[in-house]
Amino acid sequence: MVAQGLTERSAYTLSLILRSIFGAQGETLPTAYRREASQLVQVVLRLSHSTLLRAGLVRGVTPPAATREEVFVPGERALSALCKAVTFDEAALSAIVPPQALQVLDSLSTRPGAHVLTTELGPDDGMILTPLLAAGPTVIIANPGELATALRHRLLIVATDHDCGPQLARLVRECVLQEATEILMGCGATPLLPTASVAEGVQISRRHFTFADDKFLDLAVMTDDLSDYDAQDPYGYWDADGLVQRLHELLDAPVEALQDDAQCLRLIINQGLGRCSAFGLRKSSRVGPCLATTVDDLRVMAELDGTDPLFLWRFAQADEKLHANAMVHSFSTLDNYGLYRDHEYSYYLSDERRPNAIMVNSDFSQALRAEVHQRYDHHAVASPHRPALVPVIALYGVDTAPIYRTHPSVPEDELLVEIADLHIWVGPGRNTAEGLEPVQDMIVEAVAY
Repeated sequence: MVAQGLTERSAYTLSLILRSIFGAQGETLPTAYRREASQLVQVVLRLSHSTLLRAGLVRGVTPPAATREEVFVPGERALSALCKAVTFDEAALSAIVPPQALQVLDSLSTRPGAHVLTTELGPDDGMILTPLLAAGPTVIIANPGELATALRHRLLIVATDHDCGPQLARLVRECVLQEATEILMGCGATPLLPTASVAEGVQISRRHFTFADDKFLDLAVMTDDLSDYDAQDPYGYWDADGLVQRLHELLDAPVEALQDDAQCLRLIINQGLGRCSAFGLRKSSRVGPCLATTVDDLRVMAELDGTDPLFLWRFAQADEKLHANAMVHSFSTLDNYGLYRDHEYSYYLSDERRPNAIMVNSDFSQALRAEVHQRYDHHAVASPHRPALVPVIALYGVDTAPIYRTHPSVPEDELLVEIADLHIWVGPGRNTAEGLEPVQDMIVEAVAY
């Protein structure tokens, strides 16, 4: 387990980088980089997992919706328990990681008292660069909520040190393109040939789809190229102006395969890696709707409403109309979708006069993510057949029964009953008579239940 912390989707960004490094395509990265990254990841994630378990947290916990007017300070007993949760002596460390692996934490550690507390507005970067305190053989997790951010930042620094930053950025973009493709295909879209193209000299990947019988989708994926990455600034600035300009040129140019431009949805996936950037869309010369989001937000929307093949088309049309009629300030496309979904899939907010300015609260996206977790509870578990982690998805939702099915992308075709630290796998026999597969699936599900 890891905590999202205060930064935008830090755990998801980290998972994206890890899939890019340790996935099949990551084998093209320098061996020395992958080895160093592997050691760092295993130690930091084990520390994070152990800390959160000690603190009594479980997967999927969401922050409370209620806010306090006064600062809440836990009592002595609670503070003492939390202090114990983040403190690892030599024996506790050796129980979760080999002693020889602990040296990888040196780059993330500082001595007690060495950190200079900042009172300026904004994040305290020092607590991200060195979230651990090393007091002799004891390690204190001083910033457990931002371990995912610290690990993400350190992996990108190490990639720069090994001169493979641009290569890692390309792998991340390929990973985002693949994930977006899987999401869209799950919503009924069909890729057109050629399956993908990359703009020459530019980090923009494209893929075209058909959906809902008579409509087309023009997908463009752009990601942080890691250029000028600052090792001392975990939330640095990604100068994407040139890339955005090139994106406009690409999307404004008609595609021969798209017979009717009015029936084409242009979907832009703008996936950052922790750095902020300015990303603005000007009015296009093409007549079809356009929508920009992240692949993480796209998955949430698809898992909520992807059974309707036109859900994204209708939302893009409504969102464009909203921006044409009002000045909109929002924190993400998913926040907009939450507002739109909360009003019966419409931006008709009230019977009062139509507003000319709208501010969308970030609470909308939090509610949607919590709903998706309740339905699917995506996570990975150890395979019972091979030394690998396999993704699983809740079969009935987390409130009904702890039964999970394996993701279609992995060879394991079984159900998992997950109770605390106990994993029970239920699967079909090897030799099943032809035509009996549906009956067998029903029996397997009944046994798991």
